[in-house]
Amino acid sequence: MTCNNCERLNREIRELREELAEWGRVEKNETLADKLRKRFGLRPQASHVLAELVTRPDRVFGRDAMIQHMGYTGSPMETVRDGEDQAIRNAITWIRNALKDERLDVTIRNIYGAGYPVSKADAAVIRAAV
Repeated sequence: MTCNNCERLNREIRELREELAEWGRVEKNETLADKLRKRFGLRPQASHVLAELVTRPDRVFGRDAMIQHMGYTGSPMETVRDGEDQAIRNAITWIRNALKDERLDVTIRNIYGAGYPVSKADAAVIRAAV
């Protein structure tokens, strides 16, 4: 016999798992970033960035969002910006090269001062390749 609170929490957990699966984040305990890392041979930071770009197409990911998805901690003011900026450029370069090596006609644009978006069509091409 379970309590009402436990049943409610289990129901909420199921609903959240379903919602995450719809976003492509959880599928048989393997994240989209894991699939991208395996498929394209990406480094972990780059695969997390690409997963976010593909999951939310047409959204411009700025510097702080990219740093967060690469797994860096601390506030942007506490860390060295030059090193983080170089890490972002490296991750985008790795992603572009990996997609180019697979002969995928995909463009990750750079909007100066704003960030990096991926179009819906390009996101669909990447997801289809996984």
